[in-house]
Amino acid sequence: MDGLMLCCAPCKPRYRRLVDAIYPRSLTEGLIHANMQKLTFYAISQPEKLDRIGEYIVWRMSRDLYRQRYNQVKISVEAMDQLLQSCHDLSSLNQFIESFLKMLQKLLETNNFQMEKLATDSFVSFANIEENTPAYHRQYDFFISKFAAMCHSNQGTDAKAIRYAGLRGLRGVLWKSATDPLQASIWEKQHMDKIVPSILFNLQDDDSLENEENAETVVNPPFLDQPYAVDGVADSPKALSDQFLRELMAKAPFGLISVLEPVLKHCDLHKKWDPPAAFAVMTFRAIMYSIKDPCFVIQALINHLENMSNSNASVRIGIASVLSSIVSIAGTTIGPSLLGIFNSLLKHLRQSVEFQQSKECPSVEQEKVYQETLINAMGDYANALPDYQKVVFLFFLLSFPFLFFFFLIWLRKNSRAHKLSTS
Repeated sequence: MDGLMLCCAPCKPRYRRLVDAIYPRSLTEGLIHANMQKLTFYAISQPEKLDRIGEYIVWRMSRDLYRQRYNQVKISVEAMDQLLQSCHDLSSLNQFIESFLKMLQKLLETNNFQMEKLATDSFVSFANIEENTPAYHRQYDFFISKFAAMCHSNQGTDAKAIRYAGLRGLRGVLWKSATDPLQASIWEKQHMDKIVPSILFNLQDDDSLENEENAETVVNPPFLDQPYAVDGVADSPKALSDQFLRELMAKAPFGLISVLEPVLKHCDLHKKWDPPAAFAVMTFRAIMYSIKDPCFVIQALINHLENMSNSNASVRIGIASVLSSIVSIAGTTIGPSLLGIFNSLLKHLRQSVEFQQSKECPSVEQEKVYQETLINAMGDYANALPDYQKVVFLFFLLSFPFLFFFFLIWLRKNSRAHKLSTS
């Protein structure tokens, strides 16, 4: 095929002559728009030629990329973008898209930031196009892996820009996959294990967490207490990762554990549960405001607390602190799992009391802090319930006298704190 592409101009098929005409003779000039309009008209009027046009442009782009003619490469990408925008209703679009994705893959494999950014911008534009033809076999595995790797860049002067481009690319994959039920599911565990850690890596801003002693400032910034918004331009990896996390959780299917497991694992591996657990609180508050079933997040944290029951008290205190800070967000969505959640918290409280009284307890003071944190979580949880469920909770509480005693202490402390704040 390569030999045929090198034939003389009069012998070339018309679509190749039209493609050649969009490239200027000078390597410093841009796309010839008049000839691009002719090529677009030809592709629309001869849709069976669209896939061949795409293959030929990709062949030229590969040759120019090898020769480091980056201006010609940009012209090829611009031409493919314009054809994709103009011909997205054609039935032959699928084969053209295969050539388009092959082109982007070649650009991303160069490890040249300018080419990677060019490919990312093109992919994001492609993600915003609604296709009318089903795509049964299209895979985005390479793009997920590559964009996730870009999100972890931490060397060189372009590291932050590379991470920003990687997040935009992953967000484009989400847009393209989540809206098409015929696509391979992006919600599979192997994909979430790459996407979610990439988001959390950029969501953590070490500069903003230097003064973690002031927990109120770090844990409760104003932007966390509202649902995600897709409007507005995020101009930094941290801001974009916050938007991306909220959007990912909002689009996740109901009760999907694969989106939460990587978050829990990230907090385990990077010791984000250690008090005051500012990063964990920030992350889970964002998740609670975005996910379809907030009660599912609470139950997942309780289950994780069960799995970490043999860990240090500081880890358990951190998880309990996160629970205490997010239960009020659930509000009236707590639903029929009310008694199950209270029963689970009560089980952990009993285990802690028994462990505190044993000789194996390394720190009685930390166990007491853990118990108090659990009681605070239960109190905040009960306070967020609607009135009719508070009655159910009260009857449940009366069946455990020692717990009722602890809860009265919690009410007394909170009433005093409320009086001091209002006086």
